[in-house]
Order: sequence, then C-alpha cells, then structure tokens
Amino acid sequence: MKLLSQSAATKQTRNFVYFAANYPSNFIHQCWADETETLTHIRFRFIQYNEANAGPTAAFFKWFFSLSERHQSKLINWVNLHYKG
Repeated sequence: MKLLSQSAATKQTRNFVYFAANYPSNFIHQCWADETETLTHIRFRFIQYNEANAGPTAAFFKWFFSLSERHQSKLINWVNLHYKG
C-alpha cells in the first residue's frame, strides 16, 4: 500500500467527508454501473439506511460502514476520481 503525503491524505479525506455531506443522487448508479446486481442491492440498502436514520449524512456513514471492504474501496476510489468538493 502506497502511503500518501500528509497533505494528499488530508485532501482526500476532506473530499470524502464533503462528498458524504453533498453526494449526488445518482452516485450509486455511477459507481456500480459495471455491477448491475450489486448496484440494485447496494441501492436498496442505501434507501433502507436513509429511511431508518435521521439525516442523510448520518445515514450515508452508517451505510458506508456496512459495506464490505471491497465496496468501501470501490466507492472511495470512485469519489477520488469523480468528486471535487
């Protein structure tokens, strides 16, 4: 695993947190476009977390922590490539 410089790590962390607070409504479709069955499952779980939690940012983080490490990594990489907060 390549270590990031402190400023790069800080920038990516801040970018991810801003994304969590301001995510576009179609991010799941964009991130998991290549995995149709997974997309449906992940979207369904995201909706469940949004209905069960107060506030979309809290729901996002609870949903994120419920993802497998592979799916967390996929989302983090997608955010780093496509979101500039």
